[in-house]
Amino acid sequence: EVVSGIAMARYGQNALEVIANVKAKIAEVSTGLPEGVSIVPVYDRSELIERAIATLKTTLIEESLIVK
Repeated sequence: EVVSGIAMARYGQNALEVIANVKAKIAEVSTGLPEGVSIVPVYDRSELIERAIATLKTTLIEESLIVK
């Protein structure tokens, strides 16, 4: 059997913090699951968000050097 769930952030919440909290809760709950039962995240936006932040930082640094 498969059970599905979606975790959503409230308006104004930091997405990376919400994802980290969900991962922590999954780790906590996983220890009490019966043998053979697992929680498998299907979609995790944290890597996408971190890459976007890194790209933005790089672009801001490049643009600040060009403008000077």
